[in-house]
Amino acid sequence: MEVYIEYVAINNFLIDYMLVSLTRKSMKLPYKKVYVCLAALVGALFAIVTPLFKMSAAFTFIAKFFEGALIILISGKFTNFRAYVRSFYLFLFFTFAFGGAVFGAFYLSGTSYDVFTRTSPEELTLTIVLVIVFVLYFITGKVIGKLYKKREITDFIRKCEFTVGGKTYVANGFLDSGNRLRYKNEPIIIVSQKLSERLRKDGAFSGVIPRFASVSTIAGERLIKVYKISRIKIYNGNNENIIDNVMLGMTEKDVRSGGEYDLILGTVFA
Repeated sequence: MEVYIEYVAINNFLIDYMLVSLTRKSMKLPYKKVYVCLAALVGALFAIVTPLFKMSAAFTFIAKFFEGALIILISGKFTNFRAYVRSFYLFLFFTFAFGGAVFGAFYLSGTSYDVFTRTSPEELTLTIVLVIVFVLYFITGKVIGKLYKKREITDFIRKCEFTVGGKTYVANGFLDSGNRLRYKNEPIIIVSQKLSERLRKDGAFSGVIPRFASVSTIAGERLIKVYKISRIKIYNGNNENIIDNVMLGMTEKDVRSGGEYDLILGTVFA
């Protein structure tokens, strides 16, 4: 069956739009749809024109590099030339990775597929290609987002060490500027549900009368049990910061740390 030029244009425009979008978002570059659309349009034009020259596979492969360089160049602004080069390499990586995945799917199904024009003799496969690329685009975007989030969280995580009930505990603490809780004049560290249960199981505060502090939540004000410890050590690399007279606030709800930390510290602990 003949492959219509409009199918090739639309198919490549949408694919390049997703690839360029993913590249710029991954690099945390300024994102404007008008420039991304223009870049995707250039990619679609290349897909239409390239087959007309009847180039060899090797020459077509080289042409794809120049095409990618131009697409990325007009996709928007860059902080510097190095950012452009990295974006170009990342765009090529996404292009070949996604293209390889699509080619593999068609190869296993026994359907012919042209990796350079991203087309197949069958009309239905044009839609299948878009579906595969969109799924990869969605999954990759989610993974990259989580990696960036994890990296941002890591920058505010500190190793903490404190002793209570004759036993020393080591846990990760997250520096949260929003935690300004205090019991009288003493800062409160919020303890995750997991660590709270461990402290209770170990009998860390056996025989100690708890105090209560008011905490604001979405559901309103509630009281949490707080226990005083003499000191806590907070490490930032090789630097050690010792804070005296600290309160540990026990919570029965997860602090939504994703397992990255068990203590929510305040600005006083930075």
